[in-house]
Amino acid sequence: DLDGVLYVGNTPIEGAREAIAFLKKQGYAFRCVSNTTRKCRQTIAARLSLMGFDIPADHIFTPPLAAVSHMKRSGKTGYHLLATGDVEKDFSGLKRTGYGTKPDWVVVGDAGDNVTYGSLNTAFRFLMDGAEFLALENDRYWMAADGLSLSAGPVVRALEYASGKTALVMGKPSTAFFSL
Repeated sequence: DLDGVLYVGNTPIEGAREAIAFLKKQGYAFRCVSNTTRKCRQTIAARLSLMGFDIPADHIFTPPLAAVSHMKRSGKTGYHLLATGDVEKDFSGLKRTGYGTKPDWVVVGDAGDNVTYGSLNTAFRFLMDGAEFLALENDRYWMAADGLSLSAGPVVRALEYASGKTALVMGKPSTAFFSL
């Protein structure tokens, strides 16, 4: 994991950089997993680099990458994304559908201030029109710099309740996340 294991906020945990350097020096294979759904893995790697970690982007695995893999394996690659930040960069090679075009998937991550009646209703209508449902994570809340903040779980639950569909969760600790 990353947050709380390698760093807290913008501060590396004591000994974490040395532990990663040791793994690399000894030739041990390692990967970093994170449940973040606000940042693409390139952004995560750049942030780690600023903190002094030498971890390449391809060593970082997140729920959006699990979702992309799942979508590609299914052969259905049209998606509607309800999230915030630059996480959409991890969906390159897939087809983001615009309004008026039916997606194969409704994908929900931590959407922050992008959660509005309109954004929820659009996702709901796509689900009711046959789109399948992927949740990048299902956490109830997370610790932001200014205190506890709602995460994707409440949005996922609202859409599940309204649509009658159950989301396939792609983030930790789901089996789907670790089986890819």
